[in-house]
Amino acid sequence: MNVQSVLAVYYAFNQNCENAVHYFTLAGNALENSAVIKTKWGVNLQELLNNLVSVQDYTIIMGGLLKGRVIPSTDYIIDKSVSAIFVMKNEENVASACINCGACVLNCPGKLNPKYVLDNPTKKMAKNQKSKCMGCNVCSYVCPAKINLSKYMKEGN
Repeated sequence: MNVQSVLAVYYAFNQNCENAVHYFTLAGNALENSAVIKTKWGVNLQELLNNLVSVQDYTIIMGGLLKGRVIPSTDYIIDKSVSAIFVMKNEENVASACINCGACVLNCPGKLNPKYVLDNPTKKMAKNQKSKCMGCNVCSYVCPAKINLSKYMKEGN
């Protein structure tokens, strides 16, 4: 049982609350300030974001920035599964040519070589690398050339 569940049980029994409260992180570069939000389960995400978002064009990511999932609209109900919501500005990331810095290889938790897969997608060794990829997207995140290496690692899997 996690802390959120303990709080929910406490409020339900000791405070006679019909709807348990929920805490989650609301952060991202499209917000004026990041915060830990306290709300009841069942609140619409749009209601929470109304006066908090500082830009018109943004993406909502539920979960973490690396492995979270994009939520297509603000018509989303907050429930106990929500631990973090990131509201990120939509910025055009134009990839440039690889500068062979090795950041993708150095930061890969699986000790894989995404650059090799990018350059040799059909070779047997590249296919082996792809099959071992855990999909954490760290290679794309650390790439100074803004190459979406994780896309190449997922292709064909």
